[in-house]
Amino acid sequence: MQRAHERTIEHLSPAERDFFMLQTIQLVEANNADNLVPFRLPDSQLLAQDESEPDAT
Repeated sequence: MQRAHERTIEHLSPAERDFFMLQTIQLVEANNADNLVPFRLPDSQLLAQDESEPDAT
């Protein structure tokens, strides 16, 4: 499965990869309301995501 993920993003720049992953997470979280078993990222991945986002101040 990791190899399939790598092939999906291999032609994207690092910035585009970050954007793609953030958008994918947003899409999954938005669809959680319709799922019987919502998908949740491990806390360590959520922390890494929060650190990469700029301050909204």
